[in-house]
Amino acid sequence: MGKHSLSDTHTNNFIEFKNRLSKARKGIGMTQAKVCESINLSNRSTLSNFESKKMERLPSLDEFVDLCDLYNVDPNYLLGFDEVRNFTVKTCCDELKLDENAVITIMKNKMAPILVNELFSGDSYAEIEQYVTWLNYYNKLRDVITTAFTSSFISRLELLFSRYYTSTFPLDYSENTFIRFLKSEEIFKKYKDIYEFMDKCFLTEARNNLTFSYPDFDNLNESEQHDAVLSIIALHSYAYLMSRVHFEDVEKRLMEQLTGVIRRVSHEYPFRTV
Repeated sequence: MGKHSLSDTHTNNFIEFKNRLSKARKGIGMTQAKVCESINLSNRSTLSNFESKKMERLPSLDEFVDLCDLYNVDPNYLLGFDEVRNFTVKTCCDELKLDENAVITIMKNKMAPILVNELFSGDSYAEIEQYVTWLNYYNKLRDVITTAFTSSFISRLELLFSRYYTSTFPLDYSENTFIRFLKSEEIFKKYKDIYEFMDKCFLTEARNNLTFSYPDFDNLNESEQHDAVLSIIALHSYAYLMSRVHFEDVEKRLMEQLTGVIRRVSHEYPFRTV
């Protein structure tokens, strides 16, 4: 068990090894004396030297293997090649794509496996997956509408769509019926003309789309201009507004599923009362 001299270029790795060695011991709650006794090191100062950043003393291969076994850590962790300490934990992290803290929590917490089983069994996971899918879709559509209209006009459209959605009968939802609804609401009425409306409510994306779709817009009569603007409004907002309704429905069902999961877990693992 001779000394190992280290070049200056290895100083950082050397210090990190010492830090991880000390951290691993403290992680299992053992004193240096207890560790020395467990793996038959000659005296406490031997392990102290292993952990001391001021000492170049490093464990031999046999001592290193014994320490890894005692601390239940992956050698690659102590050597700085991996951030996950335990081989079993590392395998779970790699296979399940979970981080170390999540795996350790599941392994140590008696309630966690029950909760995981409930979440990933039956309809619960399907609801969560659908929620995430809808959320991604909703956010993309939200990005579309926020580049087309001002926030105040979006808020107004959301209120109008709520009325449209609850008043449309039979259930004939489409961009065309939404356009007819907006027309009946006379949304341009409070503005001096259609240009003032666009100046107050339209952003770059909607303006560009209007120019591209209706290059002769300025030559249209008032009624035709209103129809053109309404079609642009529906084009940029209908999918978002409709997805918002479905998203709220999915969110409601998800909360019902999660409430059910919590109730089932509480029956299987009742909380202790004082």
